[in-house]
Amino acid sequence: ALTGIIAVGWFLIGYYTKAEFLQTGYPDWIYHAFRIRDIQQYGIASWDHVWSNGLNHWRAFQYVEHVLTLLVVNIAHLSITHAMLWVSVVSFVAIRVLIYTILRFLSINRMVSFFATIISYDFSQQWIALKDFSIYVAFVLVPLYLLLWTITLRDKETRFIYVLAAITGASWSVHPVVGYSFSGMLALLVLANNVKRKMWRLFGVGIVFFVSSLPFTVPYLFSSGYSISNPIFVTPQFLKDTILSEYFGLSLFFIILFGLSWAVLLLKSAESPRWAKILLFYCTAYLIFIYFGQEGYYPSFVNKFQFSRAIPLIAFLAVFCFAAFLQTMFFSVKSRMVSVVLCVLTAVSVSHSIQVASLYTG
Repeated sequence: ALTGIIAVGWFLIGYYTKAEFLQTGYPDWIYHAFRIRDIQQYGIASWDHVWSNGLNHWRAFQYVEHVLTLLVVNIAHLSITHAMLWVSVVSFVAIRVLIYTILRFLSINRMVSFFATIISYDFSQQWIALKDFSIYVAFVLVPLYLLLWTITLRDKETRFIYVLAAITGASWSVHPVVGYSFSGMLALLVLANNVKRKMWRLFGVGIVFFVSSLPFTVPYLFSSGYSISNPIFVTPQFLKDTILSEYFGLSLFFIILFGLSWAVLLLKSAESPRWAKILLFYCTAYLIFIYFGQEGYYPSFVNKFQFSRAIPLIAFLAVFCFAAFLQTMFFSVKSRMVSVVLCVLTAVSVSHSIQVASLYTG
């Protein structure tokens, strides 16, 4: 199964590793390359480049991906842009390896896990993710965070919640899209496990979260501030522009599986895993929140977070929901027809993934 998953991922974008540069039509990718070069030439303290929209982002986050890429440059003796392409491709495949491995750890059937992992290729990831470089590398954390989140949710004593809070706070320094998405998951876990009833524990979670987020919050809130010179970035239109493909930036498969998951939840709630039910609610609420933002219901301060860029992250989380509810639906069915149907849908998903990658590749 892992061989098949890796083969599909490598087939889709493995050819990126043969290039020296990614022509994206989008400036972020090459700006990251310049920042990595600054670190290479002047050291990690050279956070002096002002971003084109007026905010010194480099003092606030993304240095994790830049330092990681510089390590690849030094170890593999590649050019910076070539190393960026290798890091992107490895991240693209590694996310799927982690998804499949964690699904199996969560006791999801092998066939269902394979199908769910394959459909994670089946939505546009090039425009708002790969072309931005740093955000896609940050998405490698999503399956790992979900695993710890699930373990913490299952634990009635919530012994791991302080570790989860520390990782959540630190994730803001990796990328804000990951940071506020993980923060929402942490808040939902606090509500679901009634941590709020133990005020001392809730206070402790807040302190740990605040301390671990200081590398981001100090320069972002108390030093350079948060201002954007280009007004287009705070408009509902920009929230729409970041989602170029149909079906809300996902795919028809995802929309069908969202509906199927809610149907299974309503019909077989008792048999469905608790973590999957909470996660499905979170993903659905997130999509609704983005929709209302695109319709212009939020002030510009909220739009500054550009939360529509989290669509790929939501898709990766949704894959875990789909696997859990498919397992619930097929658990009592003893028929090879189920495997045949999943095999056919997997093949269709692979072919559509090729089409999506061809349309949106650089």
